[in-house]
Amino acid sequence: MAQAILAECFTGVGIMPDFSPSSPPEDRSLQEQLLESDPVSRRLNELKSGLLVEAAEIETRLRQHVMELIVPTIRRQTLLEAKIKEAKATLESQVIEVAQCKKTNQDAEGKSQMIDSFRLELAKWDAERHTFEQKVASDLVNMASELDALRETLEKRSHHYSSVQRTLGDISGLITDGRAETAELRRYCVERLDTMRDDVFGLRDEFETRTTAVENFARELQDCHTRTSMSISKMQAETERVCHTGELNSEGIDKLWKEKSSVKSLEKSQHEMSELDKHVKGQVREMSQSFERLTSDVNAQIKTAVDFLGTSAATLMEDMKLKYKDETERINRKNQEVEKLVSEQVEGVSAISTHMVQLTERTNKSVREMTELVISSTQKNTATQDLETEVRLSRKLIKDVEDKAREQDHLLRRRDDALCLLLESQLLSAALERQDDQDRKNIALFGFKPDKHEADRGFMLPGLQGTPSSPWRMPRKKMGGGDSDQTVVSMDMRCLSCSGSSATVLAGFKLACLQYAPKPVEYKKTVFTRTDLIHQRTELLHQAKERLRGGVRESQAPVD
Repeated sequence: MAQAILAECFTGVGIMPDFSPSSPPEDRSLQEQLLESDPVSRRLNELKSGLLVEAAEIETRLRQHVMELIVPTIRRQTLLEAKIKEAKATLESQVIEVAQCKKTNQDAEGKSQMIDSFRLELAKWDAERHTFEQKVASDLVNMASELDALRETLEKRSHHYSSVQRTLGDISGLITDGRAETAELRRYCVERLDTMRDDVFGLRDEFETRTTAVENFARELQDCHTRTSMSISKMQAETERVCHTGELNSEGIDKLWKEKSSVKSLEKSQHEMSELDKHVKGQVREMSQSFERLTSDVNAQIKTAVDFLGTSAATLMEDMKLKYKDETERINRKNQEVEKLVSEQVEGVSAISTHMVQLTERTNKSVREMTELVISSTQKNTATQDLETEVRLSRKLIKDVEDKAREQDHLLRRRDDALCLLLESQLLSAALERQDDQDRKNIALFGFKPDKHEADRGFMLPGLQGTPSSPWRMPRKKMGGGDSDQTVVSMDMRCLSCSGSSATVLAGFKLACLQYAPKPVEYKKTVFTRTDLIHQRTELLHQAKERLRGGVRESQAPVD
């Protein structure tokens, strides 16, 4: 470059020195001697050395200005790529969290299906209970009809079977008591089923409220995704602004080359500019690829989270792709224009010394533009921090939803355990009552007082046929000489010691001590005593009550 400037200076004064390094040493020594002997030559040497120094300084300054213009751009590009990678990692983590939320929603739906199946099973049990009650009622009706028929037969034979009538009266009282107990049991079962039905309805209402809360949270997630897309659009606008600033810088550099560069310097600068252009193209291509990957990830996340936003997101991505294609085409056109301008300016380039002031002013202008770019990069950092804050908030919301789902599962498990314990208690009660019915069928008490005319026959019961458990199938033998109007038993409220007639009483009556001794109960192919089963049933009811109370306390406890 310095040699080119010296050549122009020498052509201005009419002297053309040869700066080629291929001349032999002898010729150079002769030329030096000639130059030293000639004062004009010495003056030319001095001018040459001064011009070389000035040209070297100019070249150094130009290189420094070019480096000051290029290095911040490269640094900003590197920082922008790192931020884009961080945003991509954040979006991937959001995709994973949304998938986990979807899985939790599916688990909740499975729980609701299980509750529906349990409701159907309870309805089936209710139908079976109604059929069993109808069967018991029909059996009771049949038994009542049989008792009425037996009562009519006994009324026809009242003068022979007055004691049997009393026994049948006792049996009818027992049957009445059994009916009352059956009615009480039916009422108790109806009350328990009503309470269980109310609990199931409460669970269903609670599940519906929780489902509504999950839907509201899904809408909030949609809002978060909308804000994220707006932040991405802001980043795109900032990227377009950076591209515009780069175009302005390239135009300034082109003007600089046009006005203040020589042919060789322009060729060299053109080479450097072509390398810079290639580097910028590579960076723009990488940015476009990274943005395309980012848009594809965002599109996949939106499709998985909210189906009805797929069409709008796809159109948005297509618009972004079209914009990036337009930007690349515009950059290519600008590069072609730059090459054309360089080829045109190479032919008409002039001296550089007359335009140094304008070069300084434009350099200062480019420095101001670079400071504006630095300010814009700080604004981009602020937008990225806002995006990170929104991502943290969305993570917190997802964690709250997971905690609520776990609490709901825990409450459902506790209530299922309580219902199982209640069913087990009812089964124990049914086994006890079934064994109690079988024991009551074997209870019977008979009393007899002989006639005064037949005292010599001794004190004993008449001959019986059949078993005591079936009093209506025990026809007694007829006894002769009996009076049907005589009372069977005469009651004396005094004790044996006070009456003074213990011998008469003991001789006149047979006293029987009746004790209710229930048999062991068989439950689940294992024999238990009635006391043990009642104790187990009490413990099961207490456990169910405690679990239900614990579930209610946990559901009413405030959530942190």
